[in-house]
Amino acid sequence: MKKIFYLGLIGMLSLGVTSFVKAAPISQPVSTLYVQGGQITVHPEVKVSTKEVKDSQEAYKINLQIPVLEGVQDKEIQTAINTFMEKDALAFAEDIKNQGLEFTADSKKQGWKVRPYTASTSYKVTYKQNNIVSIACTYYNYTLGAHENYEIKTFNFNLTTGKQLALKDLFNKNENYISVMNEEIQKQIKLNPSKYFSGKDQGFVSIKLDQPFGIEDGNVILYFNPYEIAPYSTGAPQFKLPFSLFKGGVKAGYKLKADSVKVVPESISEKNEALTSNIKIPVLKGLKDEKMQSEINKAFQKRALELKEQMTIEGKKSLEDAKNYGYEAKPYSLLVDYDISYNEKNVISITSTYHQYTGGAHGNILTETSNINLKTGDKILLKDFFKEGVNYKKIITEEIKKQMAADNKFYPGAAAALDSISDDQPFYIADDGIVIYYQPYEIAPYAVGTPEFKIPFSMLKDSLKVDVTH
Repeated sequence: MKKIFYLGLIGMLSLGVTSFVKAAPISQPVSTLYVQGGQITVHPEVKVSTKEVKDSQEAYKINLQIPVLEGVQDKEIQTAINTFMEKDALAFAEDIKNQGLEFTADSKKQGWKVRPYTASTSYKVTYKQNNIVSIACTYYNYTLGAHENYEIKTFNFNLTTGKQLALKDLFNKNENYISVMNEEIQKQIKLNPSKYFSGKDQGFVSIKLDQPFGIEDGNVILYFNPYEIAPYSTGAPQFKLPFSLFKGGVKAGYKLKADSVKVVPESISEKNEALTSNIKIPVLKGLKDEKMQSEINKAFQKRALELKEQMTIEGKKSLEDAKNYGYEAKPYSLLVDYDISYNEKNVISITSTYHQYTGGAHGNILTETSNINLKTGDKILLKDFFKEGVNYKKIITEEIKKQMAADNKFYPGAAAALDSISDDQPFYIADDGIVIYYQPYEIAPYAVGTPEFKIPFSMLKDSLKVDVTH
């Protein structure tokens, strides 16, 4: 049975001799990034050259090819990105080098033949335009086992901000990208199931929030490392998913904001027979009021862990039922992520998304937003935006009805049945407006995702009292 869990909102929710050789720049083809309403094709301006690092000794052999960006407009960002990728490769090589030195010392003591450990890297630039660069690096190591080992690491950088992109950054907020990806991967696995592990313990269940990915020719590429979901003989599985699969829309660009407060993710991952969970919780840092900051952070953590505990209990019960009645239970999974849509002027808007799978045809999504006044720690309600006496419910409801009438994706009669938004209507703050949203199935079929309605600040400017407009 498929279930979806709703818990009440919490009040406060609130890196011998080493040689360096610089090779010629690599020429990259022009690619196409599909976005909602069409496609964008931009000729690349940024070049990628190769920095080679070689070091060969009795105990180890190092041969690294490290990508180096050239032509980024902001040189500080260019330096930061290049330094980051170089340090990562050098740290990998240093680890293999130290292992080789230790093994060589032991071999000499035991009278064994000395054989070197090896470390090498290569890379492929899959996308380089629209202020985004996507690079897939392969880290190879051989430590005298049955075969070589390797790991794929992906680097997807926004060249405007210098920040690494996460999968969620590619999609509009109402796009259920995790479910779409999980379903498509399962379909591709079924085309050749003998290549992959099966069963709830080793088989593919869901992508991770930090799933390695890249952009290439109108597709998002999802990478899995050897042994992760398939035997070594399969290699590193890759799944190509066209952007056209994502009906909610793919973002075309990103911009830099001046944040009011620093927010870092706290990751919690666990896998047992009842539940596979991958949770990212927002953690605020740097607020002057440390007590208020602690209370806000505890509320976010408590919310996610309560849902995890509830799904674990239900997952165990599902396993017991399957055992008692002789059928195979599908493992439950929970992915929790968050998005910051506004972080300015002592106001922050954080939307947490809970992706739940409980054995049905598809997963379920629960979306919750915390709009917080960073001066007081208070939760910001819709009414707090408006001047006294303004019938904001009527204004917003009429605009929602207008937007619904212009689109046939909603349930028949849903617009007419909408009398008014509720006092605790879920919403988040965007740069240019307030976004009202509904949960899946509330006013539209599941395929629609989480319906959203943007109410522009420009339409509300005469009625607003909270200064979040530009």
